[in-house]
Amino acid sequence: MTGLEYSQYKPFFEAVQAGRWETARDFHIQHPDAVRVSHPFSGKTALHIAVEAGHVDIVRELVSLMEEDDLEIKSTRDETALAIAAMKGITEMAECMVTKNKKLLSIPDVGIDIPLLIACVYGHWHVARYLYSVTPLEELKPDKGPHGAAIISNCFRSKEFGKSY
Repeated sequence: MTGLEYSQYKPFFEAVQAGRWETARDFHIQHPDAVRVSHPFSGKTALHIAVEAGHVDIVRELVSLMEEDDLEIKSTRDETALAIAAMKGITEMAECMVTKNKKLLSIPDVGIDIPLLIACVYGHWHVARYLYSVTPLEELKPDKGPHGAAIISNCFRSKEFGKSY
């Protein structure tokens, strides 16, 4: 999308950023595809922006309006909205997204880290425990990469090993 095309969706992004759901909802009614639009430079959707801003209620609303595949859209930094929720440590957002699309648990970021590992690296153990409970075991096996070993290493380093994992 070009900057010109983006300009028509700018009010939607601004309303989401500011936490004004009623304004964003009204815009969405007129432009239903707004939830799939990515910012031309950051690649972020309104969902990415709502997660970054910590607007849990808006995240729930956006997820309800999105198709399952829409949740897999990555920013130019190669991050899904779930990866950002794992970085920020907001379990409610992670639960909302994972309930709609379990494939998100297996989508790595640019550093090849899955959301569970991201939560561990950032020390968000409540999110990590939730993500661990729903991440397919196959994702943690050696043939899928270093995720399992990295999680164990992070747990030992943070003295979180053995706490309800």
